[in-house]
Amino acid sequence: EWIQFLGRTGRQDHAGQYAVLLDAGDEQVCMVTQDRQDGESNARTILRHGEEETSKLLKGKGGEIAKGRLMHKLTSRFWTLHKLQKTSKRQDWEWKRLCENYLDFSPDAIQQVFCNSVIPPKELVLGFAKLNKDAPVRSGLAEQTCGKCGTINLFPKPSQGQEVPTVRCGNCGAMD
Repeated sequence: EWIQFLGRTGRQDHAGQYAVLLDAGDEQVCMVTQDRQDGESNARTILRHGEEETSKLLKGKGGEIAKGRLMHKLTSRFWTLHKLQKTSKRQDWEWKRLCENYLDFSPDAIQQVFCNSVIPPKELVLGFAKLNKDAPVRSGLAEQTCGKCGTINLFPKPSQGQEVPTVRCGNCGAMD
């Protein structure tokens, strides 16, 4: 909120002006300003206190953050196929169930549900053309050369023991 507030005070190359008025009788202001460090303004003390409280809230949330990041990646995969009309009603419902309950699962269990129930690896067919042929392959991705046009396509690397999916070329659309 503070960053937004400061950002609204000036536009383009004009710094703008602002003043911060605090109610000395406000319970929260009184509580926080008692904790003021030498040379620290009341406003800075309140901001520091807010940052400390936020830090306390975020501690222990690493697991939820990791699950959220994983779901973000899986969402990209799901919606790419869904928008291409490559998902069935059953897959759509499995995806909705996973979205509803993912916090109850470990990241490994989320990945397993996605790969076994939502989008099995054989259906992960959309390749993305590699722009720089000499660049190393990023972790979590595999590459395959299109037999029709020679484009190097990147796709999600299958888990150990899973079959390599059929990959649709991101350049010409051919299936390999």
